[in-house]
Amino acid sequence: MAFPEPAEASPAVLPALEGDLAAFPAADLYQFVALLRLSGTLEMVRDADRAEERAMLFLTRGRLVAAESSAPHRYLGELLVRAYGVAIEAVIDGLALQNRARRVGHPAARLGQLLLEQRHVTADVLQAALDHSVSHVASSALAWDSGRFSFWPDPLREAADRPTASEVVYPHVSLEELLLRKGEEEETRP
Repeated sequence: MAFPEPAEASPAVLPALEGDLAAFPAADLYQFVALLRLSGTLEMVRDADRAEERAMLFLTRGRLVAAESSAPHRYLGELLVRAYGVAIEAVIDGLALQNRARRVGHPAARLGQLLLEQRHVTADVLQAALDHSVSHVASSALAWDSGRFSFWPDPLREAADRPTASEVVYPHVSLEELLLRKGEEEETRP
């Protein structure tokens, strides 16, 4: 298994930190990066059921702002419909708007932002759904104790003052919440 490499990395870019999750478990690694208030991408790779599983945690000044995983998970639209009572038609309309923008070569607005602008969801509901989604993906990855990791610093993320506009909603997931959720998930495993 090779070290993870971000898609945008140029050959001259090296990770600031990389290693083996068996020696430095994911939860400890995340806590280390968060306490140092680093900005960048913590990327992890492991072998899972004859396939490679990847997780990426995006941090700004040590705060988790996004998470992605190759593992199956609920998408934001599905979560908003099932857990927060948002109309499925509103989500379908938002996805159609994203597809139209992409087809004509424009950047697509985020689904949550579209739903917020069209008043299908409140900022509080969107905030709760984003927090839930990001913490679920991140807490699953934080349970990893095998595989490889790389931390790629991002000076642009460090310089950014997020959120940049008052109407933009970003997740607010604390280190303590993630570690608590990780502990709860470990207790429920057989």
